[in-house]
Amino acid sequence: MKKKNKNKKLIFMIIILSILIIFLIYYYATKDDIFKKYKKDKSNNIVYTIYSDKNINVPNINLKGVGVEEINKNIVDKANEFLKGKNTITYTFEINGKILSLAIQYVDYYEDKYYPTISYDVYNVNFYDSKVLSNKDMLDLYEISESDVKPIIESKFYEYFKELKEKNYYHNECDYGCFLFQRGIENDKYMNNIYYYIKNGNLYAIRPFKIYSSFKEENYFSTKHFLIQITQ
Repeated sequence: MKKKNKNKKLIFMIIILSILIIFLIYYYATKDDIFKKYKKDKSNNIVYTIYSDKNINVPNINLKGVGVEEINKNIVDKANEFLKGKNTITYTFEINGKILSLAIQYVDYYEDKYYPTISYDVYNVNFYDSKVLSNKDMLDLYEISESDVKPIIESKFYEYFKELKEKNYYHNECDYGCFLFQRGIENDKYMNNIYYYIKNGNLYAIRPFKIYSSFKEENYFSTKHFLIQITQ
């Protein structure tokens, strides 16, 4: 009798697992179809590459709306101006609920004589109503303000400083003020060049900064350090 019950439980678990696998296969096979009614071009993904060459990938947001059309025009105009010599453009995007977040990274090898400059454009769109979201809109989604964000950003930079000290990048010749100066952050201006991005349902701040200096911090930093989690 016990053996029969065990067999029944095993069969039940196999059935449930099979249903789950079939659902996941169907979901990921048709995932992009869920958004079809919001697309401008039904045959393309919500974000797709309109120009690609080596380390250059220029995106297009495939959503309806005047605001989105303006974004796409700005992206192309900037790419045409920016793409000189070794300059690069890459992008990443996330879809969370009804929000599309697109982050475009620009690496400029000519603005600075010695080191490349890394900058971003970040766009957030509520594709249910084709609304382009401002930084304030993004903060309002999570019911927080800039005064909530600033100490998180500041704490993260101090964490980076401590890690660099531990790894012997600095001795007594560079204190925290010196560290911030090397990053291009002066007068406590942590909130300059802040962009918001949603990933896995959480709000992140993208805060680019200088990763190069005579102390060789580029061996420690990478662009992943620009992404700072704000909500848990």
